[in-house]
Amino acid sequence: MMFRKVLNGIFSSRVFYILFSLLIAFAVWLFVEYNENTTVPLEIPNVHIRFKNTELLADRGFLISSVSPQTITLTYDLPRATAAVISRETFEVEVDLQEIRQIGITQLKFNVIYPNGFNDSSYIREIKSVELISLFVDRLTTVPVPVRVDFSVETPSEDLLVDPVIFEPQSISVSGPEEVLSKIGHARVAVHREMLSSTLSEYMSFVLVDEDGEVLDEDLLESVSFSHEEIHVTVPIRQMKTVPLVIDLVHGAGSSNRNTQYNITPSSVVVSGDPEALRDFDRIVLPPIDMTSFDQMVTTVVQTFSIPPQIRNESGETEAQIRIEIMGLGIRDYPTSNISWVNAPAGYRVELTSRSVDVMVRGRREFLDQITEMNIRVVADLRDKQTGGSYRVNATVYIDGIDGDVGAIGTVIVSLRIISEES
Repeated sequence: MMFRKVLNGIFSSRVFYILFSLLIAFAVWLFVEYNENTTVPLEIPNVHIRFKNTELLADRGFLISSVSPQTITLTYDLPRATAAVISRETFEVEVDLQEIRQIGITQLKFNVIYPNGFNDSSYIREIKSVELISLFVDRLTTVPVPVRVDFSVETPSEDLLVDPVIFEPQSISVSGPEEVLSKIGHARVAVHREMLSSTLSEYMSFVLVDEDGEVLDEDLLESVSFSHEEIHVTVPIRQMKTVPLVIDLVHGAGSSNRNTQYNITPSSVVVSGDPEALRDFDRIVLPPIDMTSFDQMVTTVVQTFSIPPQIRNESGETEAQIRIEIMGLGIRDYPTSNISWVNAPAGYRVELTSRSVDVMVRGRREFLDQITEMNIRVVADLRDKQTGGSYRVNATVYIDGIDGDVGAIGTVIVSLRIISEES
């Protein structure tokens, strides 16, 4: 009973709690100190090797064809706390190639590139799996390698044609060891498409193949470099299309859509081009024909035509023959001396050389019967004649007082003289 009272007195005293707290704190300090400062090994395998001054080596005509070992293993003895926060992925080693001046096997030291926050004082000991990197230095050779495009293309319809493939460049430069370059036959680009409906134009990768067409092993090509990483390939898709020839008749002198018919030979041509360019190209419009420019009821006009440069003329025709027939009208000649002029130049007077001209008029016969010389006026416009002289001028013919669709056809020429009033 007395012992229990003594214990109760001790455990309930303030001094006991202070001493107990100090004991617990000391134990925690010992635990932390032990774990923080305990040295542990940290292994970092597969450390990447990088090279410095590779451009300088290439300028000397050399290259590294093999490296041994491919990676380095680093081991560090360091405090446990430091090991817990180190990123293994950020370690690298660097080899300086500046001193290489001949081909053959050479061994070089390397420098360890530490991650941020890690340095020589962060570890107790550093162990490297090797102290030297063995390199085989070879002569750098550059050869031209032809490019070939292997393609198979299908289109969704028969009117879409595949033109020969276009690619650039036609050859590439490959640099590397002569032993490797001697195995290269050509660079091959594979283009395989189904249901291709428009021109394909892309930059594409290539593979190197030997003379038998077998793809060279990627490991073999690790020591080579290329002047181009991709080839620009264009597979032109051309659409065939039949488009009609159309024309606009400028009616006059009795002609109209009701009494005029025509046909065009050829009536259509076959063209081809990029489907996008052909989408809105649905006709070839011939130059318009002035129906008052000829004096025959049946006439044939030949006109040339062209198509846009991006569209190919597959038929080959560049001329069209238009046969025009006017029905139900008549043509009659009328002599007239009712000749005048307008827009004579200031300071000049005009004398007519032509006293009378013949005017050819076309229209329905009942209207032609009503025309007399008094209904016809011939007017010469002199606005582009600014100096004196003798001229032959195309004149305009007016038919007055006839309530019907008639008009002059052909060309009426008036001869006149423009004389200075001072003479």
